[in-house]
Amino acid sequence: MANTLSKAVDLLLAFQLRETNHLIVSFPPLACEALERLEQLDYLLAQVQALGLGTLEMRNDGPVNNASDPVFLSQLYTESFYFFGFRFLEIVNSRERPIPPLHGLRCDGIRNVRNRLIVHPDKKGGQGFTRSWGFSADTGPVMMPVRRLDDPTEFYDRGLYSNADELAGAICDRLVEAIGQPSA
Repeated sequence: MANTLSKAVDLLLAFQLRETNHLIVSFPPLACEALERLEQLDYLLAQVQALGLGTLEMRNDGPVNNASDPVFLSQLYTESFYFFGFRFLEIVNSRERPIPPLHGLRCDGIRNVRNRLIVHPDKKGGQGFTRSWGFSADTGPVMMPVRRLDDPTEFYDRGLYSNADELAGAICDRLVEAIGQPSA
């Protein structure tokens, strides 16, 4: 799987440089944070991919506190990805509109995993308390693939790779269009 977030980072930087006449110091503060968050997402995704977990692995046996364990690292990078991804979406959708072409950007995969599976599994729309984690070469890490019979089942994580592609594709589509248009 190619890391499409790298292309999104390059396009966002190109857009910001064009909009500010190549003066990085004139980037709006929230636009700087958005670029930083996107670079962090790119890094986290690359770290998960570099771990080389290729066979199906499932774990619901509680926390592992070994920083050399690739499963622990993958979980850490994955959950961090969803927190930073959600923050990126908050920034581009803020009322300040720091990056106008990205205002209104949605990424349901990132939003739903963060809100329903990580932060608020106990709230309305959450998906229960069963803490499980899985990985396959095709999907990457998957949050809560195993559930109890009484846990809600209306939302399942498609996997980190699919959710990252959803975000990268949406960003790239909007920025390619914006860069092709003259600056306002």
